[in-house]
Amino acid sequence: MKAIGIIKEINSSFTEIEVFGDDEGCASCSTGNCASCAASGKSRIYKAVNSLNLELQSGIPVEIELPAGKAAAAFLRVIVLPLVLFFACYFAADLTGLTSAGFKIAAGFFGLLAGFAANFLIPGKMKHREMPVITKILFERR
Repeated sequence: MKAIGIIKEINSSFTEIEVFGDDEGCASCSTGNCASCAASGKSRIYKAVNSLNLELQSGIPVEIELPAGKAAAAFLRVIVLPLVLFFACYFAADLTGLTSAGFKIAAGFFGLLAGFAANFLIPGKMKHREMPVITKILFERR
């Protein structure tokens, strides 16, 4: 996925970029005049990394890219892992001999919470690798 947006905030570990409208941007984005897109009110904030060490400034348009493999890995970690743990714990509750529906649902809910907790416990470096990357500056302010 490629998107064009404007840098809102530059941090030491990531950069916040506001993407307007569709992800591809419009013709005015290449000139740095994104007022028409901003007026539409449809925007999203992405956190991206500057792994190419570009000289960034707040307010300039940039292109960001998120490879499909990174998006798939994040999807597996955030959505699929908790669901797999839900069903694993739900069906593992049958092995305990207590076959009440409430116990199985509670065990499944515990597995779901464990999957969500695992996402919060994953180190920041792993999450950092799944962030979009700033690939180029479209227009520099003087």
